[in-house]
Amino acid sequence: MRKFHLFKLAVVFIILNSLFLIFGCSSSNNNSTANVVVQLTTDGTTAYPVDQMTVSILAPDGSVLTGVTNTNGVATITVTGPGDADYDVISVAGVDATSLAEGSTAGREFVKSNPLANPYPYLTCPISGVTVTVTEPGYDYNVNITVPSINEITVLEVASATSDTYGHIDVTAGTAAFAGRLMLSNLVFGSNGGSPEASLGILSSDPNGNKLVLYQDTTTALTGDNFYGGPSLTSTSIGSISYLLAGPVYFEAPGTGSGDWALGYNLSVASADLVTRAGLGGANATLNFPDFNGGTGNFVFQIGQTIGNNAPYVYSCDYRIFQFTKF
Repeated sequence: MRKFHLFKLAVVFIILNSLFLIFGCSSSNNNSTANVVVQLTTDGTTAYPVDQMTVSILAPDGSVLTGVTNTNGVATITVTGPGDADYDVISVAGVDATSLAEGSTAGREFVKSNPLANPYPYLTCPISGVTVTVTEPGYDYNVNITVPSINEITVLEVASATSDTYGHIDVTAGTAAFAGRLMLSNLVFGSNGGSPEASLGILSSDPNGNKLVLYQDTTTALTGDNFYGGPSLTSTSIGSISYLLAGPVYFEAPGTGSGDWALGYNLSVASADLVTRAGLGGANATLNFPDFNGGTGNFVFQIGQTIGNNAPYVYSCDYRIFQFTKF
């Protein structure tokens, strides 16, 4: 009789313990949350394993919820509230490398289509037509979204440069030619009665030595001048610009479109001050900029005098150099 009593106690203990575990699990998520799990893809089905991309979804109450992708390209976003709710995937955003430290590889940008419209970071891709319906709490609701190709952005160099006594600055970066972006700011040039006195050359990896050359026409601004390219270094005027020496001046060479490139100033510059290869005539030997001229002994950009017979002027600038590598 005693054994039977002990058996009944054991059964009751097991049942109570099981109920505790069940209610404990429910309590951990309050039985009122679910997960919207978003997988980045290249074509709707093929997983795109890019981390650090921020996925945003729009909740029924108008709030925006976000999640960050892991190394598999998956963002998990926890949602709360009753079931039978629709969540719209509205955007995917990268990481702006503009202010990151030298050596960082955390930057993420979408690859632009050619021809380039500007040289600025392409950070946010809108998404439309993708809705996830959450019907019950306690479950994962999976969805695939297609995004453009993404670049990892490496901050190759963050530095300041000061010329020799006669205004010469030569800057190298990287181990070989590379696609990317150059940012220049706080350019300090001399003055010589308002005449062109300093020049800035941005050099390409083209075997003909194609390059963009900008001239200082006043003590405060860059106002032109030419792209030099082709076997004979044909000169093509870039037209009128007005880039204050304070900057930042942006130049992008993405390594696509047979040497596409774009020049701009300070993100919000008027369209008239944007200069693109397409705007000058498109792809041809005299206008192509395949990559930056990286590597030992090669110069990404140079600054020097244009007149003055080597007069003693000391120039300086701050610069940031970024490398693009497609995932």
